[in-house]
Amino acid sequence: MGFSVAMNAPEDSSPNIKDTQELIFDGYEGEYYFFSDASHQAVVLESDSELTKNLKNNDAVGEQFEVAYEPKTQTETSSSQGTIAAIKKIK
Repeated sequence: MGFSVAMNAPEDSSPNIKDTQELIFDGYEGEYYFFSDASHQAVVLESDSELTKNLKNNDAVGEQFEVAYEPKTQTETSSSQGTIAAIKKIK
């Protein structure tokens, strides 16, 4: 797998989106969304929008999503690698 260069998003979407990946949802806990990439590497993201409200109950664990996110530098107080800007279920 890898990075996708095209994504279906509204014209007014954030110009700061830098990464789009196909990820497997591993769970939600404490305001963090846990995913795995094709290499089984953890990707920890956060979201403050309605885009991810259906993931909070963890019913989609194991399902694959195309996730666009704005990367951010990890800090001592946050393990998030970025903020989800768009998400679409695959399959």
